Amino acid sequence: MLSQKSLLINYAVEHGWDIYHIYCDEDYSGADSLRPDFNKMIEAAKEQKF
Repeated sequence: MLSQKSLLINYAVEHGWDIYHIYCDEDYSGADSLRPDFNKMIEAAKEQKF
């Protein structure tokens, strides 16, 4: 069975999108706002890095 990350990567590739970074907090609940990569993604968005 494909993981959610694999499915999303395949979707991006099929649509010709470039992947520059993958933010992934494995073993964290989606309800947990203290996820390290989630917070890195929020900071990158605030800095308009994507």
